[in-house]
Amino acid sequence: MRFSEIITVCQREILDTLRDRRSLVLIVVVPLVVMPLFVLLPSLLRQQEVREMAQVAQPVVIQNGAEAPGLVTMLEKSGFLKPVEHPDPERALQEGQIALWVIVPAELEKKIAQGEPTELQVKYNPGRSPSRLAREKFDTLWEAYRRQVVAQKLAEQGCPPELVRPVPVNYEASQEQVGMAFLSLLLPLFLVMWAAMGGYYTALEAAVGEKERKTLETLLVAPVSRSSIVIGKVLAIFAVTIFAEVISVGGLVAALSAAPRLLRVEALSELKFALTPEIVLLIVALMSALAAMMSAIIFALFFYTRSIREAQSHANWVTFGVMIPALIVQFREIEPSLTMLLVPVFNVVLVFKELLLGQIHATHMGIALGSSLLYALIAIWVAVRVFQNERVFLRQ
Repeated sequence: MRFSEIITVCQREILDTLRDRRSLVLIVVVPLVVMPLFVLLPSLLRQQEVREMAQVAQPVVIQNGAEAPGLVTMLEKSGFLKPVEHPDPERALQEGQIALWVIVPAELEKKIAQGEPTELQVKYNPGRSPSRLAREKFDTLWEAYRRQVVAQKLAEQGCPPELVRPVPVNYEASQEQVGMAFLSLLLPLFLVMWAAMGGYYTALEAAVGEKERKTLETLLVAPVSRSSIVIGKVLAIFAVTIFAEVISVGGLVAALSAAPRLLRVEALSELKFALTPEIVLLIVALMSALAAMMSAIIFALFFYTRSIREAQSHANWVTFGVMIPALIVQFREIEPSLTMLLVPVFNVVLVFKELLLGQIHATHMGIALGSSLLYALIAIWVAVRVFQNERVFLRQ
C-alpha cells in the first residue's frame, strides 16, 4: 500500500464523479435547494395561509348564546369571527362549513361575575387550518370577555378595574442563545443526513457500478494493491461527502440570512449565531470523523450488493438509520452518559447539540471523537476485507 497509489485512485474516482451530472446535482444543487426550502417554505406557506384566513371572518355557531349576550356581541364586533346558525353543528364542523362550535352553559355571565365554577365547551376541527386559527382568535376574545364581565361586577361594588388586569411578564433571553438553540434543531440533522447521502453516487459508481460495467477487473490488473484501491475509493467518497456537507451548511446559512426579509419576521432578523472558531473547529472534527466512518460503511455495503438497484434499496435504510438518532436528540433533552457517547452516530449528534448550545465538555468531545475515529478505522478495515473476498467480488 502506497500513498501515491491511494491518491491516484482517489483522483480517478473524484474525476468520474465530476463527469456525472447526477452526482453534481446531488452534492451541489440538492443541498442548496433543499436547505432553503426546508427552512423557508413551511413558514412561507403558513404565513400566506394565515394572511388569507385573517381577511375572512370564520363562521362560528354559538349554542345557548342568550346565556352570554356580551360574548355574542363581542364576536360580532370583532370582524374575524362571525356567529351563525346551523341545524347540525357537529356535521358542519367536520365538513368545514363552520370553524367552531361554542356551547354556552346556563347563567355563564352570572357565574363568572360571582366567581362560581363554570365551563365553556368549544369544539373545533384540528384537521382544518381555519378551525385551528379560529380557536386562537376565540381564545383572545374569550379572555377579553371574561375580564370585561369581572370588571363590570367590580365596578358595581366600587372596586377599581385594575384588579382584573394581568400583571405583565417580560421574558428575556440572549439573542445568541435563542439563535444557537434554533440552529441546534436544524444543523445536526442535516450534517448527519449528508454524511450518509453526500457521497452516495460516488460510492455507488466506485463499488457496484464498476462491478456491473466490468471495469473493476481492469483496475485489478494494474500494479496497485487492493488495500490502496479501497482506501483511495473511500477517500474519494469522503472528500465528496465533506464537500456536500459544506454546501448544505452554506444553503442553511443562506436560508437563515434570507428568512427575515422573505418572511418579514423581525424576530428572525434579531437572532444572532455565536459560532466561535473553537466551536466551528470541533464541529468540523466530529463531522469529518462521522463522514469517514459513513464513507467506508456505504462502500463496503455497496460492494457487497449484486446490482445498483439492490445498493439503492440498502442506501435508503442507511439514511433512515442515521436520521433516527438525530431526530431523537432533536426532540428530547438527553443528558449524555458514557454508554451513549460510545454509540455510533448518536454520540456525534449529542455532542453537536452541546457545541451549538455553547456547552464544550472536553470529556464528551474526546469520547465521541475518539470512538468515531475508531469506528471509522474499523469500517475501513471491514471494507478492505470485503473487497479482498473473492466470493463477494464474483457475486452476480
